[in-house]
Amino acid sequence: MKDLYLASFYMPHRNMKDIIKLKESINKLADGNKYKQMIIAGDFNCPDIDWDTLIVKPGAQDREVQQALLDTSIDLGLTQVQREPTRYNNLLDLVFTNNPSLCKSSTSIPGISDHAMVVTDFDIIPHYIKQSKRKKYMFNKADWDSIYKEMEQLSTTMESQIATPVEELWSTFTTTVFTIIDKYTPSKVCTSRKSLPWLNRNLSRMLKRKIRLYKHAKRSKQWNDYKSFQKKCKKEFKKAEINYINNTIYQGLQENNTKPFWRYVKSRRQENIGIPAMKQNGALDKMDGFVTTHFFGWWLKTLILRDWWLCMVLSIMFELLEYTLEHQLPNFSECWWDHWIMDALVCNGLGIYLGLKSLKYLSMKHYHWRGMWNIPTYRGKMKRLALQFTPYSWTDFDWRPLSSLKRWLAMLAVIAIFLLAELNTFYLKFVLWIPPPHWINLLRLAFFLFMGAAAMREGFQYLDDPTCKKFGRQAWMIIAIIITEFLIVVKFDWKTISKPLPPHIAYFWILGLLLLIGWTIFKFYIYRDVKSDLPEKSETSNGNPVPIQKSQNNGNRELRSRSKVTKSN
Repeated sequence: MKDLYLASFYMPHRNMKDIIKLKESINKLADGNKYKQMIIAGDFNCPDIDWDTLIVKPGAQDREVQQALLDTSIDLGLTQVQREPTRYNNLLDLVFTNNPSLCKSSTSIPGISDHAMVVTDFDIIPHYIKQSKRKKYMFNKADWDSIYKEMEQLSTTMESQIATPVEELWSTFTTTVFTIIDKYTPSKVCTSRKSLPWLNRNLSRMLKRKIRLYKHAKRSKQWNDYKSFQKKCKKEFKKAEINYINNTIYQGLQENNTKPFWRYVKSRRQENIGIPAMKQNGALDKMDGFVTTHFFGWWLKTLILRDWWLCMVLSIMFELLEYTLEHQLPNFSECWWDHWIMDALVCNGLGIYLGLKSLKYLSMKHYHWRGMWNIPTYRGKMKRLALQFTPYSWTDFDWRPLSSLKRWLAMLAVIAIFLLAELNTFYLKFVLWIPPPHWINLLRLAFFLFMGAAAMREGFQYLDDPTCKKFGRQAWMIIAIIITEFLIVVKFDWKTISKPLPPHIAYFWILGLLLLIGWTIFKFYIYRDVKSDLPEKSETSNGNPVPIQKSQNNGNRELRSRSKVTKSN
């Protein structure tokens, strides 16, 4: 059992005095016991040190201070395990340890200040795997005459199969050799020695007494006797180890016997197996709350938008926005597998598919409403009460984005507003320090779900119904709320959202915007004029050509909604 010391350090302004004090404190902590395990973390405010190459970058501010910190870590045998930036693109918060094998991972997550929170996973209590029993052959009792005879037969067989492929020959040779050994050599099953080589009878008795004192102290809450005897045990064990090294190993090396030395090396081996993975019913638990939230979220979004291509565009666009803004929000940094397989294909794709199946059912469903008091049975009344929360009727949305320039621009606006609402979810949590499991996040999503459904219905009716002359109140209200949320983010964390895009990301969006503008001009101006210059085809009526007459009112819009309602009072 080794002692573990946790220490923190804070240097708001770089100066040599704090570095000197840090070195003195660590030396004082490790004085007298070089086996102490130390973890030192804090804000060191030295962003120009490359911890992979252990050099200070050219042009660094206060170069001598940052070089002193690097030299101190090297002199004291400390390893810096944090690699991700903790404030913008700078690595200011560091984690040092003199035993890096204990560290499993070290990452940055959004914190409650302008610094990211550093989460480092250490194997403080290793999980040891029980060694399995091994088979040991006793070759001093083997029947060597029979082994020689069998090996001669094997050699003759191998020579006769010279044209056989090498892999097959090797497999035959190894299988036969092991079969011969098992047949003519006795064996026994044994386990490796787990005790220390210097553990004698006296030390074993002390261990048993220490266990008894611990149990007694735990019951009586009197720890003085146990702690004093524990110190005595450590002293005796250390003394026995030193005597073993000085006597047994040294004597063995003098006699050219290396077995005692390697036995000591084996006893000092440290196995950091780590804590076993979390399992549920024998399987790894990979299902977290975000997976179910993604799935059901896109199912409900599909019920609101009621169009598969619009949902797919939003799904792909949001993944591209995560790539774009991962330099601002650390939780957007995911591998390609998470972006396109887990999110876009599995969670979003299955949610959209389930939403489309739900739309098909709701479109074909026969809605039959009756007054609750006209239903004779109690069960029927309860069923009617549950139906109160289902739609009175269902209207299919046919957005037809390419039918006119107005509808095309309206679709672009819907996509932009929808993506801004999605981004507000993540930026508000980051800016206002709201943890993801907090109930206010779920309440906000539920509010947008119900209000968004009404707003989307009003927006579609404004575009598709020629008798609708005004934009709906719910639509105006939800747009105002989304813009207000964005202004909150701008007000309280302008530094984060004003971080410039990486050059390759900026070039990608500029190219995409130019292509979008060019395609819009081509589709609704150039292609329309070319099409209008082409001669119109004529339809035939009883074999006589009849010219097609253009509509006198091209601005009239046809309501393309289908309602299936059967209502009886």
